[in-house]
Amino acid sequence: MARRIGVVVVTHESGAVVGDLLDSLAAHEPDVPVVVVDDASPSGPPDVGDHQLIVASSARGYAASCNAGVEALREHGVSVVALLNPDVRLQGPSLTELARMFAERRRVGIATGPLLDPDGERLPSAWGPTSIRRALTFAAGYEPVRLRAAAGAVLRARSTIAEASRQLDDMRVEGHVIGGTMIVRLSCWDELGGLDEDFYLYWEDADICYRAREAGWEVRILPCTPFCHADGSTGTLSDEDVTDDRWSWFVAGATRFGQKHLVPGQAKQLEAALRLGRRLHHLRQRG
Repeated sequence: MARRIGVVVVTHESGAVVGDLLDSLAAHEPDVPVVVVDDASPSGPPDVGDHQLIVASSARGYAASCNAGVEALREHGVSVVALLNPDVRLQGPSLTELARMFAERRRVGIATGPLLDPDGERLPSAWGPTSIRRALTFAAGYEPVRLRAAAGAVLRARSTIAEASRQLDDMRVEGHVIGGTMIVRLSCWDELGGLDEDFYLYWEDADICYRAREAGWEVRILPCTPFCHADGSTGTLSDEDVTDDRWSWFVAGATRFGQKHLVPGQAKQLEAALRLGRRLHHLRQRG
């Protein structure tokens, strides 16, 4: 029997996009319990219909909000939790499919599925273990190169849902899955203590996947109906109106990851990549 799965969605000024996610859940996974945690949106929480809504009195960050949502899901008796960004869309019963695979693969602690953009083009479902490259790429304001991690080949052709699923059939991830479509076994979550709340926004996904592998769990991309990422929840560090706060959160997250998991030499390389990336970002803005 498939393990029961529940969904946690964290919102912050996400009212324009979260409704489409909830509609897609109602269409494809009507029996899956959903908890929405609003991280103190200045304009107020979004309309979530009949779903459970938790409203934070002050902004605590993504990791803390996810932890609160998972605690609320326990009342529904779930054993697998899906952390979905508000701009993600379901195109089929992806969660039920993943829950069934979790039941069949006892050592999988964290997973995700294939990810497409609204035009059907492949997006990365996971990053490799080179956190330094990730820091440089994002800090410089470049979109991530869409790599097929298993073969290292660039894949830019449009993909059908079936093709994307086959291409990512049961792939082991040595880095981390994208936090916006992260599926976690609750027993793994409990063993790790959930997300580290010292990560406000960014790098909490890399941290928990690293800790999961260290504890003996597998991190995988599993074959299911691909998720669609509409890219409208928080934007990227390449946005022209990126705030100093968001840049600080990114640097703080990368720095904490380096302190926790990298040897001193690697941590220094990570800090150097952040400084170089930020410099390149400023040069790009100047034209």
